[in-house]
Amino acid sequence: MSMERTATGYKSVIKPTPGRVVWFHPPVDGQMALNGSEPCAALITYVWSDTMVNLVAFDHNGVPHSRTSVLCSDDGEAPGNASWWWEWMPYQKGQAAKYEATTEGKDEVLQAMVDSGNRK
Repeated sequence: MSMERTATGYKSVIKPTPGRVVWFHPPVDGQMALNGSEPCAALITYVWSDTMVNLVAFDHNGVPHSRTSVLCSDDGEAPGNASWWWEWMPYQKGQAAKYEATTEGKDEVLQAMVDSGNRK
């Protein structure tokens, strides 16, 4: 799966949309981190960009916490100086990698078809 590091996190082939389930990494010493550095389940509630979302994260007891402007990171480390971040779950990353592998090169073929149709 192609991952591009940007100033505001990582941009992946997966597009965040409201309602998607992701992993949220709270600060280890914060109120949500009841079980060390294990991620919390979260739902995306608003999308600012491919790398920044608002979400509701559930701590390890299931208590909801809203967080705004949360950056994405797919390398397991906080992007920049962020104290919390979100990432896609391993299954989602695997599905995106499979999709990318099956469509590799097809974008160029489709663009060539569009271009040839525009010449007529």
